[in-house]
Amino acid sequence: MASVERIKQDIAALHQSTQSLAGELHQAYGDYLRALGQALRQQIVLSGYQVCTQGYPRQFLGLSLSQRQALQRSLRELAQHTQAALLELLSPPGSSSAELPVGGDADASTPTAVEPVAETPALPKPLNPVGLSHWQERLEAAIAHEFRVVTLKANRVLQQAGILPNQLPAFLQATSQLAADSEDPDAPQMLDFLMEAQSQAEDEDDDENGTTLSMIVQLVAVQLQLTDVEFADGTTTVLRNRLRSLAARLKTLKQTYLKKERELTIAAAQDAWRSAWIED
Repeated sequence: MASVERIKQDIAALHQSTQSLAGELHQAYGDYLRALGQALRQQIVLSGYQVCTQGYPRQFLGLSLSQRQALQRSLRELAQHTQAALLELLSPPGSSSAELPVGGDADASTPTAVEPVAETPALPKPLNPVGLSHWQERLEAAIAHEFRVVTLKANRVLQQAGILPNQLPAFLQATSQLAADSEDPDAPQMLDFLMEAQSQAEDEDDDENGTTLSMIVQLVAVQLQLTDVEFADGTTTVLRNRLRSLAARLKTLKQTYLKKERELTIAAAQDAWRSAWIED
């Protein structure tokens, strides 16, 4: 077991390494969020296009020109707001900033309303690997939260425009929450909710006999997945891989730090034992 002083020196060196890594992470997340915001902005509009032209083309054709333009404008404004909101999530490691909101989704009744900014929390000083890891976890949680919020808002925009059915949001809110929390990389960009309904209808080829048909009612809605948006954009994919590499370094640094903290505690306890020992 090394001396207390030597272990303290090792821990001090780990603090310095953490400061350096924190700077790299902050820069990397800044680049990543700028690219992700741009990619998400495009995906929001694309998802609205898919819902209106593939999911509910009749409903979209039923809108007047001004209503179609208003819908498109609302989606663009939502996309712009979300792009800016993603950048606002980032604060330097160790800085003083607000905590993330805990629980609950933002009010989606006003699609382009400004949401409370979910920022990363202040870290203990001097910055250590445990604190930096906590900062990263909170930032990732904030990004996931933003995707849940924009998914609900995009669907509310479509519902208010008369594209999505009025009964959809309550059901969608529960299912989109589960999908947003899913780590499945194959989760669809568009959710196809299939609800089986039984109805009586007459077959065109058999006018005399009534046939019970099992009809599938397809409800299409926007589901914005972080993994989908990353995969669809080459720049974002590269930057996410860079973050994974930095996260692996942080994990190693954190493990070493915790080990040194344990060694310091044991060494200090041994010194305390020896200093208290009196021979009879």
